[in-house]
Amino acid sequence: MRRTLLKIALAATLVSALPGFAADEAGATYGAGGNSFSLATGSPGELGLLKLLAEEFSRRADAQMVWVKAGTGASLKLLQEKKVDMVMVHAPAQVDKALKDGWASGKTLIGSNEFYIVGPKSDPAGIGQATSAADAYQRVAKAGARFVSRGDNSGTHQKEMQIWQKAGIQPAGTAEKFVAFVASPAGQKIIASYGRDRFGEGLYNDEAYARQYDK
Repeated sequence: MRRTLLKIALAATLVSALPGFAADEAGATYGAGGNSFSLATGSPGELGLLKLLAEEFSRRADAQMVWVKAGTGASLKLLQEKKVDMVMVHAPAQVDKALKDGWASGKTLIGSNEFYIVGPKSDPAGIGQATSAADAYQRVAKAGARFVSRGDNSGTHQKEMQIWQKAGIQPAGTAEKFVAFVASPAGQKIIASYGRDRFGEGLYNDEAYARQYDK
């Protein structure tokens, strides 16, 4: 497969909550020490990195880590709801906002990783010639090539959306296109006329009429 490196790496950050809160769902537990704490994260746990870090730390600090499996968006939500003690995420803007809002107590930059755009060998969008991640996204959009998104508010998804923004493109999948169609004159005509052939009048009002109630 042809691969193009995304030039913008994701920074991984550890963020703590106010002390004394434990997780309600565990993906795994590492260590058997007396000092227990919970941490929410996604891929570092799934790929095994968290296990190595937690086991070594547990030996040194008589600790036990409870891992809660969740992506960046879900991890931060758990932290805000005080269901975990800390998170390992890669969403710098959200982390800074959490610190500013006061429900997170600190952050430590611990590393970064890289992402690749991977596609078929035929390279229908020509991303093999792209000079940056944003350029690759522009080529995908221009070619109308299929693009698979995480779409889950994870750190990966947030970085993807930042690159779309940098490329000057508002991505829209089939679901988003359906919304646009329903709001278009063609979709509005169907809504306004639905039921008229059976009942003599439409069963629904269009957006222009409904706007008076959207206050």
